[in-house]
Amino acid sequence: MYFQLLGEGISRDIILLMRFLAVVIIFFMAFQVGKKIKDTGIFSTTTGFAVFLITLGLFHFLIALPNLYNEVLPELFYYTAINTIFLTGMFSFIFFTELDKYLHSSHQNKEKVFFPLSIISLVGVIILGILAFFLIISVIFIFMFIVIPLIIATNIFLKPYKSFEIIKRSKAKELFYFGLSLAGLSNFLIMDIFFTFFGYWIVFFINTILIISGGLLMTWTWNKLPSLSELDWMLKLERLFVIHRESSKLMYHYDFQISSEKASVFQLEGDLVSSAIGGVNIILREILASNGYIKEINYGDKNIIFSNGVATVCILITGGHSSEFKYRLKMFHLSFEKQFDGEKLKDWNGNLKIFEKTYNLINRFFSL
Repeated sequence: MYFQLLGEGISRDIILLMRFLAVVIIFFMAFQVGKKIKDTGIFSTTTGFAVFLITLGLFHFLIALPNLYNEVLPELFYYTAINTIFLTGMFSFIFFTELDKYLHSSHQNKEKVFFPLSIISLVGVIILGILAFFLIISVIFIFMFIVIPLIIATNIFLKPYKSFEIIKRSKAKELFYFGLSLAGLSNFLIMDIFFTFFGYWIVFFINTILIISGGLLMTWTWNKLPSLSELDWMLKLERLFVIHRESSKLMYHYDFQISSEKASVFQLEGDLVSSAIGGVNIILREILASNGYIKEINYGDKNIIFSNGVATVCILITGGHSSEFKYRLKMFHLSFEKQFDGEKLKDWNGNLKIFEKTYNLINRFFSL
């Protein structure tokens, strides 16, 4: 029989304490994720993920009680309720992911409202709820109607980030999938076959560790990802140049979008761009008979933003317009000259190795 007692003694109490701590940790993670809702909006994937974490914590705490204490009887209502909590959390993530995608899609794609994954998972919740009423667990149905739609929904949410270099370097997508796999694996450990081979203490111990590890990984990576609304401007970032004002030599170059071109090509192209832009700046300054500097150039769908410092000029090339660009470029530039000492940079000798830590500034000011 599925529900059995672990036995009296300290082992039972230790496991119960571990699961309680796991719930506290997961609720804290849900709170951290929930704080982003004010930026992403309540109708966002972030809301779905917060609900998913809350139900994950509740499920794993409640599912173990009948095994640990005979005072908590595995009555029909109790068993049905905890499974409903678990399924509701997964459905919420799927639904809010599709809703988020719909709200941030083009006007043309909003003409038809159709959430296929949500419909499939809702049907699955109803079927599994009926089966749970008869104390039947169908692993096949869970995979078909819940797990597979959940994986697809996760891929839908993470897909827009695949071309963003900062996200790629942080391994956020891979770590989130890994965390999701750990949390998902923990669900399938609570089965009679594992209890028989390994014993209750070991199974619940591993189960709790997997819950905490998976939840921490998912939450950590989630906070690394911008919302879809923020991603709109982030994906417009294309290239960043830091140029020495005195010599017009390229000091640092960064491509925000993933490209298959080699670094040597980037370097050569960067030198050409920096020289050309430096020359254009001087010519236009003379034409305008002003001591000022160019601040912005619009050419078609491209936007070139300038920031002038003590010893350097920063140039940001974007594929559109956003109020975020100028602010973040200015903050980056100020920090760049502060970190590398703007006065000393006036006499820069051409050494590029000193700028290797510039990526940390890019990650700080051009991501969330």
